[in-house]
Amino acid sequence: MHREGITVTEVNQPDKATRRRRGKTDAIDAAAAAQAVLSGRATAAAKTTDGPVETIRMFKMAKSSAIKSRSQVINQLKAVLVSADPALRESLAGLSNPKLIQRCSELEPADGTAPATAARHTLRLLARRIKHLTEEVNDLTARITTAITACAPKLLDRYGVGPDTAAALLIAAGDNPDRMGSEASFAALCGVSPVEASSGKTQRRRRNRGGDRQANSALYTIVLARLRWDTPTRTHLVSNGESARARRAAKPSAASNATSRQRSTRPSTRPGRAKPCRRSCNSPPQVFSASANSPPLPSCFPMGTAVRERQLDPLWSRSVRAPGSQQTEPLEATAHGGRRLVG
Repeated sequence: MHREGITVTEVNQPDKATRRRRGKTDAIDAAAAAQAVLSGRATAAAKTTDGPVETIRMFKMAKSSAIKSRSQVINQLKAVLVSADPALRESLAGLSNPKLIQRCSELEPADGTAPATAARHTLRLLARRIKHLTEEVNDLTARITTAITACAPKLLDRYGVGPDTAAALLIAAGDNPDRMGSEASFAALCGVSPVEASSGKTQRRRRNRGGDRQANSALYTIVLARLRWDTPTRTHLVSNGESARARRAAKPSAASNATSRQRSTRPSTRPGRAKPCRRSCNSPPQVFSASANSPPLPSCFPMGTAVRERQLDPLWSRSVRAPGSQQTEPLEATAHGGRRLVG
């Protein structure tokens, strides 16, 4: 249609509420797509399929299929090896995958229908199939690299970008990347642009869960590589990380505070042992008696005033009777809501 000069517009599927209300048929979907285009809600141009990116997409699809098949065959080989003859299994024990596949491919073929003979023959066939699939993967990787170098030579020069990640990004952009007007459009296409989630006086954004998930995974892989090996990226993270954490800490959540309070005021299941502080105050466990000279609780302890007063109230301390004894021993309140014996 592009070659004939026909304008093609890409339309997203209708939302779940509309589909649940109107149903799902080809006629309903066609009418919804036409209404989206005529109303101006759908304006994105469709990707063309007659350029080098389409070639990369074909190679990438074949490579993904070969990798998936190779993983399945490796699992089958190891499953056969588990039930194989003990002598054969012990001779192949402790080998890495490449050495195991090489040794299995070199097994001598044998005639017969005995289970041990069938296991050796099956291991040999599966190992040779794995080697053949590995050759396919390597050949397709070389072809993908050549195609990327021809259409986007500077992409592979970027730090952390390899053939697979570059192919995923190019496939998401298509042969006509000019259909995206800005970098923000490409970010939204990859699902890395924040989505507004503000309400009233609360101004915030949430993570974008849409977009092309393969391109999103490629960007995530690139970021992980750069965070581990690229010095400028790590410096940028350190310089902006503190302020980001401070902004997150400045927005308390009532639900999380309530949960932490319930967790911290829960009695200890092991009397006689104080739980360590779960906050980042690096302070050792402390025990507080029910007296007026008790030291204050750690500043990081997320408890309300009422809970503090209850812990330091002498009436809150209880007593316990030892088995077979008529004497009672007092209990002390700990900093984490538990109690332990005095003395």
